Amino acid sequence: MDVAVTNDHTIWAVGEIHTPETDQFDSLGNWVPHYNAVHRDEEKWGLFRFYKKTNSVISEIRGIGINSQGEIWLASGSIYKWNGNIAELSYRREINTFEMIDRLWVDGSDNILGVGNEGLVVRYDGLSWNKIESGTTVYLRDIWGTSSENVWMCGYTSDYSNSILMRWDGAKTKILWEKQNPRGIPYFYSLSSLWASNERFFYVVNNTRIFRHSQKNLENVFQEPIRLGNAPYRIRGDAINDIFVVGNDAMIWHFNGATWHHYAYLQNNFDKLKSVSVTEHLVCAVGERYLNGVERYGVIYLGRR
Repeated sequence: MDVAVTNDHTIWAVGEIHTPETDQFDSLGNWVPHYNAVHRDEEKWGLFRFYKKTNSVISEIRGIGINSQGEIWLASGSIYKWNGNIAELSYRREINTFEMIDRLWVDGSDNILGVGNEGLVVRYDGLSWNKIESGTTVYLRDIWGTSSENVWMCGYTSDYSNSILMRWDGAKTKILWEKQNPRGIPYFYSLSSLWASNERFFYVVNNTRIFRHSQKNLENVFQEPIRLGNAPYRIRGDAINDIFVVGNDAMIWHFNGATWHHYAYLQNNFDKLKSVSVTEHLVCAVGERYLNGVERYGVIYLGRR
């Protein structure tokens, strides 16, 4: 599940969406597949299906990346590029190894990185995809970069026994921190997400805390003076003074450059916010609402200013 706000009028949220009308045959005997996206154009929201060339719907879309040219890339284990009509397969995952690409960082048409399970890192140079040796088998949950030579990745294992922070410098990856070999850096717990806006700092979140990290000196780490209160899933921003963190129980925090603010009035025990995207005038968080321990619904939180 992921979301991308491209401008003040356009939002794409992706996942796997079932309605009372889907997953059955219609009156003409045609199968009605699930949806895999929600699209906002101007003020109108609508359910959407990204189709493959085989005329089948992509199953669960886990990640989305949109570059400045408006190209839409989708991660669903494999990676697809949407041509405006069809989602064309760009990177085919190896099914026999159970590899899955979950998240994308799209810098341009010739510089795209994807991460996923078993330490999987792949890169597109405009011509072909290549696997990058990561040196780990930790599930990489997030990726963000500020340039083609400065891309950060983090993640943790499903049993939380290990967590990792890595950097891609345009030629190779380097492990900067590992939970099982912390080297004095005070992250302590599992790293779930990270974000940067410039070449000076990047932000990373663990189970309970937010850290501002120097990009030049790894040991220069500032722990933000708040406790999140709930497990975070994503941190994103539009500028160094405009950062959001979202997570369990509809948790939303915002940093204005001076202080952090918690939107406590939004908090509830039903919503898990899995991703967030931010522009100058809009913030959009997406997730799931769990009711009765069984029912699950998609939720979208939209903020304007």
